[in-house]
Amino acid sequence: GGQILRNAIALSSLLGRPVQICRIRAGRDKPGLKAQHNAGIQLLQQIVKADCCGCQRDSQTVTFRPPPAGAGSVSAIAGGNYSEDIGTAGSVCLLVQAALPVLAFADSPSLLSLRGGTNVDFAPPAEHFTGTLAPLLESTLGLRFRLSLARRGFYPRGGGQLALEVTPAPRGAPLAPIRLLDPGQLVRVTGVAHACGAIPARVAQQMASAARQLLLTALGSNTDPTAFFVDIVVDKSSQSVGNGCGISLTAHSSTGCLLGANAIGRRGVPAHDVAAEAVNQLLADVKRGVCVDVHTQDQLVIFMALAEGESAIRVGPLTLHTRTAVHVAEMLTGVNFSVSEDTTKPGKTDGGGEGNCVLSCRGLGLKRD
Repeated sequence: GGQILRNAIALSSLLGRPVQICRIRAGRDKPGLKAQHNAGIQLLQQIVKADCCGCQRDSQTVTFRPPPAGAGSVSAIAGGNYSEDIGTAGSVCLLVQAALPVLAFADSPSLLSLRGGTNVDFAPPAEHFTGTLAPLLESTLGLRFRLSLARRGFYPRGGGQLALEVTPAPRGAPLAPIRLLDPGQLVRVTGVAHACGAIPARVAQQMASAARQLLLTALGSNTDPTAFFVDIVVDKSSQSVGNGCGISLTAHSSTGCLLGANAIGRRGVPAHDVAAEAVNQLLADVKRGVCVDVHTQDQLVIFMALAEGESAIRVGPLTLHTRTAVHVAEMLTGVNFSVSEDTTKPGKTDGGGEGNCVLSCRGLGLKRD
């Protein structure tokens, strides 16, 4: 699948280890590389000056050969300005997933200019990165980066514009470990509801209003209503490519945990139901007492493997994406992950049970010489 591809190429780029990925998306109706997968490989090929074979649409085997790296240090990664246009509604956020760990170890700051889908199915929306992942990585790892959404792009045209600015870790300094074990208490919920193109502005207003009311109802009448703020964004047709709407929410806890939830509007689905989808996702993680939401847990695995020291996160049952990310990280880095039962929410810990668990590892402590 695409996640194996992204994580394997990113770790290959960092460690200077050649990789060959076979049977890419072999179980899909249309197997092989799609435009967004190809764009991700080409982007990292630019950044690390790798040799690549099989990097074309529909290819089911890719061989990626980056320059070698020294023991305990990263391959030569040049900061600078890079751009990539997927050419379809393929997710630019998935390109960010592949490039961010690599640019965190570049020799200078970087600016990525990306074009494609910003709010599409089967990928985190741009608002999840800006509202949840970016502040989470900054507060835990000390990683500094900024995402700027210039234009939203929707299926089927894409055409959205996203800029990623990354300030790399200082020379000789590894990333700090991720320690998210105390969920604390819910303090507030923030978010963004958007309606773009031909979608009426009232749709964003209805999603925001419904989300606030649903949160107040679920969390009790004594809850401070000012703790739930959902910004409303209405983009004219000149400010977006295509028509679309959706809502992204972030729950903030007293211990600094951030839980994200998102929903994309669909034809014939009322605005209230779109808001309810995101609220229900969010409340499920809040009530479960986790420190990392179901959509973020897999995105932290690669950073846990690269950081110095013991990383540990309290999560719900491991998703297939998370177990896949762990498998790839262990294979390429030699880091061993462990999954232990969270005794406050007991259950199976193999990713298939109902209980919470703690995912942990002692990272490489990778650094730039």
